[in-house]
Amino acid sequence: MHTSHSLHFLGFSLLAAKSEIYDLDAQLVTSKSEAASAKEAAYELELMLKNEQQELAAVSAAMAEVKNQLEKENIKNVELGSELLTLVNQKDELKKR
Repeated sequence: MHTSHSLHFLGFSLLAAKSEIYDLDAQLVTSKSEAASAKEAAYELELMLKNEQQELAAVSAAMAEVKNQLEKENIKNVELGSELLTLVNQKDELKKR
């Protein structure tokens, strides 16, 4: 009878161990799925970041071009202003004569 009790306990322990293995396998599958989802999300974020960096570089280049153009126009305006001032001064000189 003692042996029957031991076999019954051994069978119960074996069943508990199998159940534990099944639970661990389920946790492993869930963890692998979550890791794959996280990896995919990270990849998508990396692509978005690269796209944003490219757009930012394009905007930066466009702004540099606009800045350059504005600087050229400013220099031209200063030159024209200087010429206008010279002409106004010459006109005033001619009126005085």
